[in-house]
Amino acid sequence: AGNASSLANGLARVIEGKLDWQALRNSAIARHAGRFSDHAMAAGVADVYLQTLGEPALAMELA
Repeated sequence: AGNASSLANGLARVIEGKLDWQALRNSAIARHAGRFSDHAMAAGVADVYLQTLGEPALAMELA
């Protein structure tokens, strides 16, 4: 993964119906919400402050 050929192959699999684009979409939406919601972003900022103070991070689990 991570190159033009992999991207092209992945897109072809979606277009050809070999991958369920609706399931991919739903998974991406859920993953995005878990990692970039206001709560997730606030927890990330809090971890930076805690680490700056020498405290252990909150260890928020990402989706």
